[in-house]
Amino acid sequence: MKKLKLEWTVKQFFGQLKKGAVSFNYPIQRAGGQWDLLQKSVLIHSLTGDYPVPPLYAIAEDEITEVNGKDKKKTTYFVLDGKQRLTNIRDFVEGVYALHADTPSVEIDGETFELGGKWYDELEQVTKDAIQDFGLLIYKLEDATDEEIEEVFYRLNNGTPLSKQQKAKAKMGTEWAMKIQELVQHDLMKEKTSFTELQIRKADDETALLQTMMIMDENYDWKNISSNEVFDYAQTFRDDMTKDKLVSEVANIMDYLDKAFEDKEATLLKKVHFPMTLLTARKAMALDIHPTRFSDWKEEFKLALKRKSEYTTNYKNFGGAGSVKKEKTNGRVNAMHAHLDAYFKNNTTEAIFGTPVEVPAEKKVTAPVEPKPKAEPKSKVEKKAEPKQKAEPKADPKVEVKEEVKTEQTV
Repeated sequence: MKKLKLEWTVKQFFGQLKKGAVSFNYPIQRAGGQWDLLQKSVLIHSLTGDYPVPPLYAIAEDEITEVNGKDKKKTTYFVLDGKQRLTNIRDFVEGVYALHADTPSVEIDGETFELGGKWYDELEQVTKDAIQDFGLLIYKLEDATDEEIEEVFYRLNNGTPLSKQQKAKAKMGTEWAMKIQELVQHDLMKEKTSFTELQIRKADDETALLQTMMIMDENYDWKNISSNEVFDYAQTFRDDMTKDKLVSEVANIMDYLDKAFEDKEATLLKKVHFPMTLLTARKAMALDIHPTRFSDWKEEFKLALKRKSEYTTNYKNFGGAGSVKKEKTNGRVNAMHAHLDAYFKNNTTEAIFGTPVEVPAEKKVTAPVEPKPKAEPKSKVEKKAEPKQKAEPKADPKVEVKEEVKTEQTV
């Protein structure tokens, strides 16, 4: 691995950004949006006042393309450390946010300039120039292996408040981090789940996916679904390509749920219920339950949580203190599965669009798939009238035909 120094002014950084030479999407990087407004504003104040800003680290990857018969090299800088600084500088200059009202004034060449509450376009030109001319020190890493890159990232962030999952992503390896990131970008995760902004910043959405995979993984003896256990589980990915099957299965389950849930699901796709919901959807898929019918069940289960359904559930008995333990986790999964069984045991009509709802043999009821409507109960008046109806039965058309034939023969 080679480590080289280079320096860009903020203006040069924007030039590289415009050319597409800067990428913030290296797989083991944490998501953006980690800083609050005051932190962002202090950074901008540092640029205007020429205060030191920590160096940035980037992985340089060259790509050779042929242009007009000649080889042309394009270098892409994948930001490994410094993503928050660079994205916040970019966002301020592009007018995404105004500075915090408490941002201190800055002195430039003996003159004081106010910064508090201002947008970039509202700054005096001399202040804008101070930002654009600020020099950013960048360490460029070349010819680094994935293991070296992961180790650099881990060491750079070892003293910062990264979440367990953010550290786990660095340890699981670049290839696997990329595959998990693809799951995080699934439409279900982006549009239907109910992770809070803070949870996404802490990578709790990734944790929930790994919790689900860990429970499904028959080759892993998990003790609980805590962040520490997920951290340990993430490290088993590096040399285990058999987990491709798990990743693919989770993706299929999310495809199914994306069809089942039309809008954002505020209850069952919250972090605390996420693994149980995916595991129950997995069971529904195995039973060939149509997504729309699963959506019907989902609404019934939410009523059951409020004790407003005829199909009761003891799901909540396995929550509260110690809910991450294996016993309680399995208790919630089994309770959700039991409710699904109970619901479809008594709702075995054909699924919407003609896909049959299959229920295990021991769960099936004897009623036909599409039971005929029962006759309306007769009123007392009708019951009293029955003897007269029996006393004067209507003649059977077939019988009358036979009698007519006999009469003709006699004649």
